[in-house]
Amino acid sequence: MNHIKKHLTLILMILIAIFGYWLNRIMDEEVAEISQSPQYHFYYIGKNSTDPYWAAIEDGVREAARTYNVVVEYASPKFSDTDLHFQALDVGVLSKVDGIITYGYIDDRFTKKIDEAVALDIPLVTVESDNQESKRSVFVGTSSYRLGEEAADLLIEATRGEGKILLLRNDLESGNSLDEELRIDGFINRLKPYRNLEVIDEAIDSKYAETAEMVIGRAISAHGAVKAIYTPNSVDTIEAAKYIISKNLVGQVVVIGIGNSKEAINYIKRGIIYGTVMSDPYLMGYKSIEMLIQASENENISVVADTGLRINTYESVLAEEAAAKRQE
Repeated sequence: MNHIKKHLTLILMILIAIFGYWLNRIMDEEVAEISQSPQYHFYYIGKNSTDPYWAAIEDGVREAARTYNVVVEYASPKFSDTDLHFQALDVGVLSKVDGIITYGYIDDRFTKKIDEAVALDIPLVTVESDNQESKRSVFVGTSSYRLGEEAADLLIEATRGEGKILLLRNDLESGNSLDEELRIDGFINRLKPYRNLEVIDEAIDSKYAETAEMVIGRAISAHGAVKAIYTPNSVDTIEAAKYIISKNLVGQVVVIGIGNSKEAINYIKRGIIYGTVMSDPYLMGYKSIEMLIQASENENISVVADTGLRINTYESVLAEEAAAKRQE
């Protein structure tokens, strides 16, 4: 009996020693984390906080902030609004943060405010859309014009280069900047050789609170059936897909657009969205933090960090899913 007690006592002492060892390690790691004060205090202003595309950019920013131990203050307006965005940018400059990441509206007042930040030694990175007239430190993203060209190639493939197509744009008063206009320019210029394609150009009028679905319906009523719809932003891409479903036009009309959300991918798999063209939003967010750190440390860096583009089609989506399953 005493022999058994001695063994139990020995085992208990060993377990207590092991527990104490790991508890000390955990506490040491926590203390080390606390003792590492953030290296920088950055300020992030996305175009909006509701679009899944911009949510993915912010995810990249957050992950990079954790990786590089920096604090990021998030000040994106809920919806795209140039006035609210400018106010947020002004606050960031007045606060004299260590660096700013912002959507690069192409507008004189934004140009002046960006230049003001740089004059105060606040490095500034534009993301997704560039303001080339400003003295911004770095642009992170992909050429909007090139995105439009690639979208046109998808549309030509989907329609075989003939038929009526609807180009659905936002008016500039709705808070959308000239990057969408660049996508449209690239899109239209690539289509010019295709004389059998008729482009119906319609704008969503923000003054009358129009939606993408309303404008699509109006355009089809006025011009007749279309074979495809092109939208240069992710929100209207989803709205166009919903319109096709609601009007039982699946198989008759396809959408070419922007986006990589789960909803967009689902519509691609169902054949409602033919394809989307986009920059890699997560990589843009992550890279913007890296570029801002390098700019803050006065490193010799390129003024453009091209994050490339992504093309989603039915074939590419299935191939990507199959590759992911093989890795499981």
